[in-house]
Amino acid sequence: MAIIKNTGIKRGDKLTATDLNAEFSAVNTGFPMNEGNVRNEGVDYKAFDTGGSGTSTGKNGIILVDANGFVLQTSGTSTIVRENTSVASDTAVGDKTGLSISAVAGDILRVYWQAQVTTSTTSSGYPTGTGAIHSTACWVHRLQWQINGSGSYVDVPGQSDLNQTIDAGGSKGTIMDETIASALVNSAIYHKNSSSTPTLIDPAIRTSYGSYYYKFTGSTTINAFRIVARGLFMPIYVASGGGNPAYSEDKNCLQLLTVSTAQQITFNQVDLNYLLMRSE
Repeated sequence: MAIIKNTGIKRGDKLTATDLNAEFSAVNTGFPMNEGNVRNEGVDYKAFDTGGSGTSTGKNGIILVDANGFVLQTSGTSTIVRENTSVASDTAVGDKTGLSISAVAGDILRVYWQAQVTTSTTSSGYPTGTGAIHSTACWVHRLQWQINGSGSYVDVPGQSDLNQTIDAGGSKGTIMDETIASALVNSAIYHKNSSSTPTLIDPAIRTSYGSYYYKFTGSTTINAFRIVARGLFMPIYVASGGGNPAYSEDKNCLQLLTVSTAQQITFNQVDLNYLLMRSE
C-alpha cells in the first residue's frame, strides 16, 4: 500500500468541501481500489506470511490468480421449480457460459452464489415424514460446471446428482457427505396455533447462499457455471443394518420425496462469484 502524507490540511485549519474533496482525491490516487491493491492488502496480505524471513509471499504462500462475478439470472426475471412429481429432473435457474478459466494442479477454486427465492406450498398432500414433521421438507440448489470443452454440464467433484439409491427400498436422494456444493432452502414453516391447528406458512422472499471449495488435481479449463434446483427433499437417517446398498455404514441422507400436489420454489435472481488461488 502506498504511504499517504497529509500536507493539505493542518490542525486548526477551517475545513471546506473543496479541501476535503482534494484530500479524498489524494487518498484515492495513493491507494486506488483496483484489483492489485485489493489482492495485496485484502486477499494476500504479506503480514500473514508464514514462509520465514526474506520471503515475499502472502499467507501460506497463496496468491490470487483470477476472480470475477456474474449475474446468472437478472432481477425482474424468474424461474419456477416444481416438485419432483411434476418435473422428475433438475431445473436450471441460471448459468454463465463462454468462460475460459485455466487452473493447474494444486490451484484452489472458491465459488460463492446467492439466490433470491420464494416458496409456494399447498398443505393438501404435503409430505409429512416420520411423526407428521412437515418443517424439514426443503428444496436444494447446487453448482454444476462445464470443463475442458466437453459442452455438457456435470456436478462438480464431491457433489452427487441427488438421485442415488439410498436404501433397500429404492428411495432416491444422496448422502449428506456428497452435498458439498449444495444449498438447502426450507419449504415452509410448520406452525401450530393456540388450538394446535397445524398451518403451513410460506416465508417472504429471502436470500439463500451456497459455496464450494475445490483443489485441482490436474490442469483444467472451466467453460461454464450453472446452478440447478430440485425438490422436495427431507433429511433422513439410513442405517447400514437396514440394507442400504450404496454405503457400508450408517449415513445421514437427503431423500427425494414424491408428493401428491403441486409445490414450487421461484428463483427471482441468481448471482455467482469465484476466486482462483495458487501457491506462489
